[in-house]
Amino acid sequence: MKKIKELNGQRLIDISDGWIPKNVTFIEDDPVVEFVLLKHRKLKMPFLLLDLEGGVDTVWVRLDDIPDPAPEFADKIAGFIFHMGRCGSTATVAMLRSIESVCLVPEPLAAAYIFYHPFPMEQEVLLMRFVKLVSIYVDVLCQNDEKMIIKWPSWLSLQLPVIQAAFPRVPGCFLSRDPAEVLTALLDSPPGWLMRARTRRMIEKESAMGVQKKIDGIANAYAGLINFTDNISYTEFLANALRATCEAAANAQPPLLHIDYNDFRERVTTDMVGHFGLSVEGSEIVSMLSASRVYAKDVTGMEVFNSDSSRKQRQSTPLVRRLSEELVAPVLKNFKQT
Repeated sequence: MKKIKELNGQRLIDISDGWIPKNVTFIEDDPVVEFVLLKHRKLKMPFLLLDLEGGVDTVWVRLDDIPDPAPEFADKIAGFIFHMGRCGSTATVAMLRSIESVCLVPEPLAAAYIFYHPFPMEQEVLLMRFVKLVSIYVDVLCQNDEKMIIKWPSWLSLQLPVIQAAFPRVPGCFLSRDPAEVLTALLDSPPGWLMRARTRRMIEKESAMGVQKKIDGIANAYAGLINFTDNISYTEFLANALRATCEAAANAQPPLLHIDYNDFRERVTTDMVGHFGLSVEGSEIVSMLSASRVYAKDVTGMEVFNSDSSRKQRQSTPLVRRLSEELVAPVLKNFKQT
């Protein structure tokens, strides 16, 4: 890859030296990518941002200054993982990393944020920029004959039609869990963008910070699919947002492989591996199952995994259970029948 000049600087960088996209912001309607230089290419943390905290340098580059990728780069992508959140997706990352031939990238936010731009963008341009960002992760992180699997953030499921148009040959999988348990977990520890979506005032709030605009954009994307008023409760907003996520996945074309939390460990080692066209040795399956017994979000790798399903069921309120049964469960039931 040719050297690219950094924004407002004199340095020329070669992205293939280990520069990983961390963030995207906009100067007017011009997307600018923050790159972080890693000394190593082997990702180990449950989320990409945690690996990037170990970066040794940072630069900003105009996205449109980066050359378009060769079309064949997409052949190195084995699959995409979508999910409803709090449903075993991080454990799935840990399991798949046990496969020697897999490069697993968990939540590459720079590529995801391009969808939530603060300025109008033609669909063709959006597709081109998204593909370019994904190609950078593949080119920099995939070593030798490795295949890449990308786990997207849960809210990117709303963009499934665009993602599938950009990568029509890449198979996808959707992870789900009893919606009452997911809602209870989200209410107990809500993601930042959902916290900002409590009221219409928060959703519409303008900010000079590019990251803030992107987060508000995500909240607005959900609000646009929901009969949203200032009086809607936080629990109702969460349930509707969860419904929108699941509907987007259920309506995906081609269909996504659907895996439920209750049997995801077995199905990741069989159905998902096969769906993604991966060849796995018996010893790797043993390692995958061993990884599933460790709490995946513990970066020390010392905490043993204990299912919290029973506790989440006890903690779920009557409102949570009613909204789950009325709004989300029917979507997942229809999903399971396809």
